[in-house]
Amino acid sequence: MRNFSTSKLTIRKLSTLSINLIGAVRKSGIPEAQQGAIYEELVNQDALFTLAIARSRYSSQNQSLTAISAERSRIISGFKGIVYNLTKSPIQAERDAANLLYPVFTSFGRSLTKTIISEQTGVINTFLAKLREQKYTDALNAINLSSWKSKVEELQQSFVDQYVDRDSDQKDINVTKSATGMREGVTDAINNYYDWVKATAIVNKQESWKNLAETLMQNYNNAVSSISTNTDNTSSTDSSSSAPKSETDSTAK
Repeated sequence: MRNFSTSKLTIRKLSTLSINLIGAVRKSGIPEAQQGAIYEELVNQDALFTLAIARSRYSSQNQSLTAISAERSRIISGFKGIVYNLTKSPIQAERDAANLLYPVFTSFGRSLTKTIISEQTGVINTFLAKLREQKYTDALNAINLSSWKSKVEELQQSFVDQYVDRDSDQKDINVTKSATGMREGVTDAINNYYDWVKATAIVNKQESWKNLAETLMQNYNNAVSSISTNTDNTSSTDSSSSAPKSETDSTAK
């Protein structure tokens, strides 16, 4: 029978327990407690579990990137629609500014909003670089649409930052199992290590080993007592950037 039942611990709480147990062993000052196959298995399972949780975060980042990309496309479509409508403005200055800007949108065709995410990012970079040219900057200011360009730039930077962060450890993450699939291995390693420490404390009757066994159990009890009714997911909550409200519901033709 297992001394440590972890079925009610969330993935993150189980990871925290594993980390805390290893920390307690290292703080115990017992060199022998940090040696041997049983301890090495605990450390190895903890490392693999941590990497598996990172894989879950990677999946969450993919969802976040998709959300940012969708918002980015929505903003650009709205931006384009407003510019198109202003090409028909009764005010000459607005028509002139819009007629200068609109070809910038059409020159990229559907690739601004309809191509695959990675290619779309490069196209938008080129699009934004074009709009930063002085004549287009002046035109945007003339029709009070600079904030729309700024919003696209903000979403673009957010996308790039998250994309780089996600891919920084992609190679290692791709070869790991899921965190859920790793639970059994971590739980077995924790229990095997505790059983070994407890047995050693009984055999050698040393206070240091007895104290270590008690500390490990206390860490487990703390983890169990911290269980709440709230679901503790392995991924962070996705957030979407807010967008400027479209000044018109009309879309470009």
